[in-house]
Amino acid sequence: MKSLLRTTSVAALLASALTAPMAANAETLSPAKPDGQVKWEGKSFVTDTTDTSKARTMATGETVIDVSKWQGNIDWAKVSKTVDFAIIRTQYGSSVEDYMHSTYEKQAKANGVPFGVYSYSLAVSSSDARQEARDFYNRADKDAQMYVIDVEEMTGTSGESMRTIINAYVDELRKYTDKKVGLYIAHHLYNQLNLDTSKADFVWIPRYGSTAPAYNYDLWQYTDQGIVSGISGYVDLNRLHPNQELNDIRGKSSLVTQAGNDIDLTKFFTKNPKNVILKKDAGVYKSTTFTASKKIRTLEKDTVVEVQGIDYTSTGVPRLKIGTNKYISANKIYMQKIVASYDSFYYLNPGKILLKKDANLYDNVDFNTSTRVGKAVEGSVLTIAGVDFTEGGTPRLELSDGRYISANKQYVQKVRADIEKYITDVPERVLTLKEQTLYNDFARKSIYKQYGIDRTFTIDSIEYTDAGTPFLKTTGGKYMTALKTHTQVVPENVKQYYYTSDFPSSVTTLVKLSEFSDVNLITKVKALPIGTTVQIAGVEFSKDGVPRFKTTDGTYISSLKTRFK
Repeated sequence: MKSLLRTTSVAALLASALTAPMAANAETLSPAKPDGQVKWEGKSFVTDTTDTSKARTMATGETVIDVSKWQGNIDWAKVSKTVDFAIIRTQYGSSVEDYMHSTYEKQAKANGVPFGVYSYSLAVSSSDARQEARDFYNRADKDAQMYVIDVEEMTGTSGESMRTIINAYVDELRKYTDKKVGLYIAHHLYNQLNLDTSKADFVWIPRYGSTAPAYNYDLWQYTDQGIVSGISGYVDLNRLHPNQELNDIRGKSSLVTQAGNDIDLTKFFTKNPKNVILKKDAGVYKSTTFTASKKIRTLEKDTVVEVQGIDYTSTGVPRLKIGTNKYISANKIYMQKIVASYDSFYYLNPGKILLKKDANLYDNVDFNTSTRVGKAVEGSVLTIAGVDFTEGGTPRLELSDGRYISANKQYVQKVRADIEKYITDVPERVLTLKEQTLYNDFARKSIYKQYGIDRTFTIDSIEYTDAGTPFLKTTGGKYMTALKTHTQVVPENVKQYYYTSDFPSSVTTLVKLSEFSDVNLITKVKALPIGTTVQIAGVEFSKDGVPRFKTTDGTYISSLKTRFK
């Protein structure tokens, strides 16, 4: 997006149009969008384009309308005499196709009304957004001069930010069209949505009345009470920013690479990136000329590729050289530069991570004191929404709230989605709850010995597989499962307690004891005098791994051996 300047003359330019008398039939007209979720900021003025007694509505620019099924049957021959451009709704999410859009598109073409198309986004995730984009493109008339993604709600439920979701929408749409893609952004949610407007060719913002949007815009929806010949009810009216023309929101996108001599080299790597990760499947060719007969194989998305250099086609298109007579595209849409030390980072979404040490949180991929917004503590388990990269190719992990944390493996460890079922804090000692196998090596290819229940082991550390599964390493250098259903954390002095499944059926107290209603011995039930015999139902463990007796009455007492005969 180009940087736009808001001018103080906007209110003056609108004043005469917005204060003009309303048409005689204005009170009886149906609303432009009966299913609207939110009333936009400001007062929506009735604006009558059929009143020729006054200056043309929004006399500083073209008349732009947007329509959906709610406008019903439209006389496009009449519309063509007033309207310079129409934006037609294609769908409401993927599940609801606007049943009037095909009729509107055909009649707009028949009557010489140039048009674009828009889709109301209901995407809940990146994958959902990509499906909506495909449906949008497939349904819309291919003569549309631009595409708009209408974002009016916080629809994400996947843990991804709306920024990530809509970026995926834009990215998917650009796979199928080289025409401009715009974002319609709800004014009252602009900051909360935090959309990446740099990915769009233009921005369209609704704010009713004479006060222009508070954010940079290219197209402004200033009323939903427009009167246009050929439309029986109200219709939305829009005006371009004073610095903009219609061609700034329609036609070919400058953000899409053009072929041949018109190539935009800013969209390609022209310096050797050294290492890249593929964002899409990419063909490998034995020549810089990419034809079917020259294709060797296909590299899959998420493959890391080491680049040897850059060569060019006869028409000046850059190609990445990845081996002797082996080339792939240099188009940045296919790949992301990553740092040379990429093995030290997670550059694909790990899903969940465990912090190995305290780590700062940032509101931007560029980590510095001005972008630091908080701290996460060692041992925290965090859910990751996605991976973004700095300009230099350093990956950052994006949290569901839009903040960023380091992707450096010195700070974070990928863990399983069900990591809560495993021990993650290094214990002093563990007790086997089920039969299990100890291994000589972390790869668990060489079996050391198999053990039954009630065996204890002192633990040195925890190591993780590439998939994020933790294993306990004993002080003897053997490996065993960290699964809580198999392994119980116990204190170092556990042998001073009754702790095995072979517990006594009754015990007699040598000291005064108390009975508790809970295994953590917090809520006292009653006192037990010296010499009290207690019937024992079993042994359970506190949250810290300390063994307790559970009585046949359902209460809990200490299982320390020195307290009983």
